[in-house]
Amino acid sequence: MRRVCTKPIPVAIVSPARCCLRPAAAWLVWEKLVLDERSAFLPIEPIGLAAAWRENIATRSATPKLWMDSFLAAWAHSSNLALVTFDAGFKSYQLDNLQLLSPQFPSPHSVSPCG
Repeated sequence: MRRVCTKPIPVAIVSPARCCLRPAAAWLVWEKLVLDERSAFLPIEPIGLAAAWRENIATRSATPKLWMDSFLAAWAHSSNLALVTFDAGFKSYQLDNLQLLSPQFPSPHSVSPCG
């Protein structure tokens, strides 16, 4: 399985909400993700992204995560790609290929919560 990334803020993509990474640690995880051969970056926006993004936002109330979540859902929809996330809130976008993960937090003796 390949990971496809859109280059959002690293902390938003590499950690679930309860995984409290400091910014420096989040950047290290991001750099590891970028160098991983299973990762790929889409260089251009998919056709229909803007329309799907606008549609995702049109009927929703303003929330702190509205713009980024709507953008990621629109990207997945427009690209016909799976959106893999810890955030169950993405169920509201009714994506055809949504994969919800369950966070598995490490023991307190682990060095890094995401690696």
